[in-house]
Amino acid sequence: MSVRTRLGAATTVAIIALTGLIVISELYVSIPLTPTVQRVFDVSQAQASWVGTAFGLAYGGGVLVFGPLSDRYGRKTIIVPGLLVLAVSTFAVGFSPSYEILIGLRIVQGLAAATFPAAAVAYIGEVLPESIRATGIGVVTTGVLAAGIVGQVYADAVMLVAGWEWVFWGLAAVYVVFIALLYALPQTEGEDRQSEPGLLTVYARMGRLLQNRVLLSAYFGGFAVLFTFVGMYSGLAPYLQTAFGVSSQQLLLVRAAGIPGMLLSPFAGRPIARYGSSRVASGSFVLAAGGLGLEAIAGSLPVLVVGSIVFVTGIAAAVPSLISLIGETVPSARGTAVALYVSILFIGASVGPLLPTSLQSIGFVGLCGLLAVVLLVAAGILVLSRNGSAPQLADNATPGDVE
Repeated sequence: MSVRTRLGAATTVAIIALTGLIVISELYVSIPLTPTVQRVFDVSQAQASWVGTAFGLAYGGGVLVFGPLSDRYGRKTIIVPGLLVLAVSTFAVGFSPSYEILIGLRIVQGLAAATFPAAAVAYIGEVLPESIRATGIGVVTTGVLAAGIVGQVYADAVMLVAGWEWVFWGLAAVYVVFIALLYALPQTEGEDRQSEPGLLTVYARMGRLLQNRVLLSAYFGGFAVLFTFVGMYSGLAPYLQTAFGVSSQQLLLVRAAGIPGMLLSPFAGRPIARYGSSRVASGSFVLAAGGLGLEAIAGSLPVLVVGSIVFVTGIAAAVPSLISLIGETVPSARGTAVALYVSILFIGASVGPLLPTSLQSIGFVGLCGLLAVVLLVAAGILVLSRNGSAPQLADNATPGDVE
């Protein structure tokens, strides 16, 4: 069933986009929480960073399982139970009696959250009319991107007025509301789910996709996106406090300053159509690297904030460009290719929090320089891979067969 009215389409997109925002925020709330976890559970900074890493790795791995399962058993059949588990595990996190249990619950959260992204994007593509489908997917992508800032701002704001536990208890309560809203959305129909390829076929396709140099360049770009984003923001707070003496309230405002840059993501469609997704993606990486360079040389807080806005704007433009590039490269296996992309994206997000701790000797300035190099390398790989050819994957291929 598809939504047939403008209001129905707008409501559906809004629910999916807002759900994506709060689900993905689970990763980013760990950035402001790292010092608190370190103090409350008496662990090192490296151990505290695993609050984000454990979630991200579980999320990235789970996407590879639940994306294909949603193809076979239906989108809401996967999303709604997954979010129910996410709500329960998120509520339980606030009661964690030990560091080990906290990390275990974060793994459960990551797996439960992984039921949402690939299934949600596919759901939007199935229920929206073709004329507004691209816009709907762009809005949902923006919600996912905005979570990178909103999650941090939310955690900062809650900790200013309540304990760290309320960061998770508040999210759990919001999940309950959105579970009800998602359950009320129309089911997709007209599909023989059992005719979808089996999981072995899907994973065989993934192996073939990794042989394509255009897709490999997009996947490395995806890794670089959240690797640099999470890495920069993980190192930002300690640097601001030591170099500029910012308060908790000021830190919240610095993080919030990046939100306007995230909101530009839906407008990437026009330059992608005009210049091509690969060129826009590589240009976006160069822009983001420039923002990091400005942060590195900033001698004042306002200049550093401007640099962070430029960086976030580049990241926000890169994500839809990479998704578009993947879809153009393998249209017959778009769902599998995007699921693999999302998994790699969040592997980058999982490794990012470990950078500031591992590279303390080079400081925030050195960290920004290193991350800028990663983005420039990603841009260069995209440019060099433009002449790559794409494997054509038949929808009914058996494992190991590619047409």
